[in-house]
Amino acid sequence: MSGCAHAPGLHQVAALPDTPLLATDRETYKLSELVAGAPATVVEFFSADCPCQDAHDERLIALYRRYQAQGVRFVVVDANYSAALDHDLAEAKDRNYPFPILVDPGGALIKALGAKYATYSVLLDPQGRVRYRGGFDSDRHPLSAHPKAYLDEAIAAVLAGRDPNPAETKTLGCALERW
Repeated sequence: MSGCAHAPGLHQVAALPDTPLLATDRETYKLSELVAGAPATVVEFFSADCPCQDAHDERLIALYRRYQAQGVRFVVVDANYSAALDHDLAEAKDRNYPFPILVDPGGALIKALGAKYATYSVLLDPQGRVRYRGGFDSDRHPLSAHPKAYLDEAIAAVLAGRDPNPAETKTLGCALERW
């Protein structure tokens, strides 16, 4: 993968796919079922070879720890054409992810949520509506000391009953491999 790129997170979602996806916790999930019962669900698209992904891992884990007690669910999605459970099991272990990586080599979630770049993050409410989409924060690689924390602010807004502002931002990450 080449360096980190950016693109707007503009994409309308008609419905969440019911495609069952195997995950690194050895469970099978449907995104439509994951969102039910959670006040919010974070879906972050992953690329093991992306320096932006590597740089944001600590921040993603810290965000998970900040919101897990409030019932916010987190999943990471490997939707590259080469996505495979064995590879993602090793990645989840090496990265100390406390949340599962969903393996989606068919790209069902990319198609539904419009992801094109690693670190593209989507925040869903319990009804499966997209409340935020775009970059995890305003940083690429290397990280700065004071980025704009887009996803964090969006989660806080949704939990407080407000609409995130902004609701869409640019994504800073490597292109997901779908060819």
